Amino acid sequence: TAIYQAVARAGLEIIERTPHAIPSNYAEPGQDATVSDRGLDFIFRNTTDMPIYFKARMVKDGSRKYIEITIFGKPLPDGIRYTLESTVTQTIPLPEPVYVKDKDAKYVVFEDEEYQASKGREGYVVETYLVTSQNGAVTERKLISTDTYKASAPQIYVGATVRPVETPVPEDLLPTY
Repeated sequence: TAIYQAVARAGLEIIERTPHAIPSNYAEPGQDATVSDRGLDFIFRNTTDMPIYFKARMVKDGSRKYIEITIFGKPLPDGIRYTLESTVTQTIPLPEPVYVKDKDAKYVVFEDEEYQASKGREGYVVETYLVTSQNGAVTERKLISTDTYKASAPQIYVGATVRPVETPVPEDLLPTY
């Protein structure tokens, strides 16, 4: 994600990018990128006529930590600046809860008991634009991605065992004193 944002802000060509499956807590929706051993990759092209170099470092700001990426190479033309801007164009409603029988009694035991294991989340469709400014004035606003973050249903566990019913002892079997 940090490299994707740095590459976009450097004005380099983005060839392939996949968003996370769910919005992350460290980047605006539409401004994230996933890399995975299962074939997801982030690919970009150096479109300048000079080599580029990356410097990455961990920055601590109070209790917050983040990665700072700096790209060294041919400077941008004087007064040019690239920024990312994302807009949620659609909110996907929270689905109905999914009920799961808790056969292993991990959360609840009896059929009349419930445990909400997850709250679920709304989904979003997000459009992200690469905004080009020159000397502070916007000169171009180009759509670079439309991403869908699927909604997720709340998950509720219900017990799998019938609660035993207490059977009252008949009065004629109760001891008398």
